[in-house]
Amino acid sequence: MADEVKELVDNVRKEKNDAVKEERKDLVSRANDAAERLEKANTELKALLDKQEVMNANSRLGGRSFAGEVLKEKTQEEKERAEAMKLLEGTGLNPFR
Repeated sequence: MADEVKELVDNVRKEKNDAVKEERKDLVSRANDAAERLEKANTELKALLDKQEVMNANSRLGGRSFAGEVLKEKTQEEKERAEAMKLLEGTGLNPFR
């Protein structure tokens, strides 16, 4: 009887150890899968950031770095005022005071 109990305890311990080993293997494989997904996401993110960097450089070189600003067309009065200011620049006169 004692031998049977000892054998049952040994079997339970062995099954428990096997289950822990399987759980560790499963945990390690899931961690490896997660690491692979992260590496893939980082590679895709790097490609997107490289594209964005090129787009920003092209925008700055092209003189169009308005950061999403909507350009408003000047009214006739604003155009005339700017032209007058340009003509009077450096003369010390300011007709719009």
